[in-house]
Amino acid sequence: LPKRAVPAVMLSDGPHGLRAQEGTGENLGLSGSLPATCFPTAVTIASSWDPGLIEEVGRAVGAEARALGVSVVLGPGLNIKRHPLCGRNFEYLSEDPLLSGHLATAMVRGIQSQGVGACLKHFAVNNQESHRLVVDGVVDVNGTALNPGDGIALEGVERVAIVGLKDSEFLLFDLK
Repeated sequence: LPKRAVPAVMLSDGPHGLRAQEGTGENLGLSGSLPATCFPTAVTIASSWDPGLIEEVGRAVGAEARALGVSVVLGPGLNIKRHPLCGRNFEYLSEDPLLSGHLATAMVRGIQSQGVGACLKHFAVNNQESHRLVVDGVVDVNGTALNPGDGIALEGVERVAIVGLKDSEFLLFDLK
C-alpha cells in the first residue's frame, strides 16, 4: 500500500531453504527462485535432539531471509508424524508433540533473532499430499493426537503467526 506508506512484506517458504522470488512472483513456486542455501530437512536436524543446533540453523535461515528481503519465513512445520505414508513427514520434526514443540521453539527463536518473522505451518492434521486441497482431516481431539496434555510447547517465542486455522477455538485458544 504505497499510498498509505505501508511497505510490502515478502513471505518465503522455508525452513529447509528459502523459496523467494524477485518482484511479485507468481506465488506458486513454479518459476525461478533466488539462490538460497539448502538446509537439512526438519526430520534430519531433529534427529540430533539438539535445540541449540536447531536454533543455530534458524539463525542462519533468518540471516539469509533478511539478506534476501524476506520479512516472514513460512516455517517451521509443527505437525507431528501420524502416518508413515504422509508425503510431508520430512518437514516435521518428530512424532512426539513435546519434542516437536521444543525443537520448533528453537527454530523460531533462531529465525526471529535475525529480525525476521517465523510463521508456524502445518500446525495440525496435514497428514497427506494426495488431494491435499480438498481432503477433510478429522481428528478426535480427546485422543492422543491433539491432547493438550501432550504439551506442544512454544514457550519463549516472541511472535508466532498461526494462519488458516479458521474457527477452531480448540487450536487457537485451548491447546496449551
